Amino acid sequence: MTEQAMLRRAIAAGDIATLGASKMWSVHLLDIEALAHGPRPHAALRAAVQIPHVCVALSDEQLRSSYQRYQTWCDQWLEPVRIDDDVVSIPFAELYASYEHLCGADGLSPLNVPVKALKELQLKRLVRAAASRTRAEPPLLDHSELRSRRAALFLSNAAWRWYMEFASVNTTVQSNLARLAVIR
Repeated sequence: MTEQAMLRRAIAAGDIATLGASKMWSVHLLDIEALAHGPRPHAALRAAVQIPHVCVALSDEQLRSSYQRYQTWCDQWLEPVRIDDDVVSIPFAELYASYEHLCGADGLSPLNVPVKALKELQLKRLVRAAASRTRAEPPLLDHSELRSRRAALFLSNAAWRWYMEFASVNTTVQSNLARLAVIR
């Protein structure tokens, strides 16, 4: 069993605290995955393409991101992953084009802060527990929806790895997650 699978299983069992995982972050990623596996894969993709900016911002004391830092994050954390019996790898240019198409001017503020994406993450603090995200029979998806689903899961996979391998022990990330959890 992979570390990600163990983390997801522990979250579903309500055992987040012993893993040192952020409930807010875990719920955010599980919600994206639930959207991807449900009838709204395009909504999952819209949230997922913001993940690199959110990760970069959480790693920065001023919560800033940029195109260059988005690309650096993708270069470091995106790697081929098995989804639906296929190995999925999406080029950076395609991901960023999706980001620009789906988020446009709402992506970064003039100060390079991904305000809307951070607000969406911040709302996850209100969730009492990470509910079990059991999967029903997946809906039939057209080609575009299937691509959106796979891209969302591809980015989610990278975000889980980023959190486990870097963010869970990075003081800036943990401080920023704590700040988001208490800011109203």
